[in-house]
Amino acid sequence: MRLEPATTPPVDDPTSQQIAEALADESNEFVILMHDDGKHYMQAAPAEGGYVVEYCRDEEAADTYSPDRSPKQWQRHYQAVEPQSLEQATSLLAAYAVRDESFRTATEWRDITSEIHGVDRRGGMVVLLIIVFLAALALYLYFTR
Repeated sequence: MRLEPATTPPVDDPTSQQIAEALADESNEFVILMHDDGKHYMQAAPAEGGYVVEYCRDEEAADTYSPDRSPKQWQRHYQAVEPQSLEQATSLLAAYAVRDESFRTATEWRDITSEIHGVDRRGGMVVLLIIVFLAALALYLYFTR
């Protein structure tokens, strides 16, 4: 893992203390904890009432696999529902830093993937299927009269 604060030097394999210091440093507009693979991360930014904390991960479920999907389509983005205190944000990032999955249940998260990517791609497929069904129904009704 690599801690990448906005204005202070990056830190490889950061400790809880280093994460807390980066978050508390008012010159940092954000703090990113980047996974070694360069795709997954957790980030925090100061906000009214605490810190906004978000994370991104891949969800490669066998039942949703499609060879024409790009890697970006697999990524899901989550945001903590409530602003987190310095201690809470530090705890979440520190757990993520050591690959401790407890961060997922330590607070309530909401899926913000569709907000980040615009439209939920699964919704587009549903609309297409409805249009095809309605067109087929219209043709059936037209030719059976």
